[in-house]
Amino acid sequence: MIIKLIRHGESEANTGKMNAFKQKDAAIPLSDLGVQQAKMLAQ
Repeated sequence: MIIKLIRHGESEANTGKMNAFKQKDAAIPLSDLGVQQAKMLAQ
C-alpha cells in the first residue's frame, strides 16, 4: 500500500498578504502560485 501525504498549496497567508490569525483557515485563498501547485498535483 502506498500512502501519499499532500499539503495544501501556497496560501495568501504564507506570502504575508493576509493575517492568518484574523481569518478562518477556509477563508484564506490560495496564492497564484498555490493554484498552480494544486493544478500540477492534480495531473
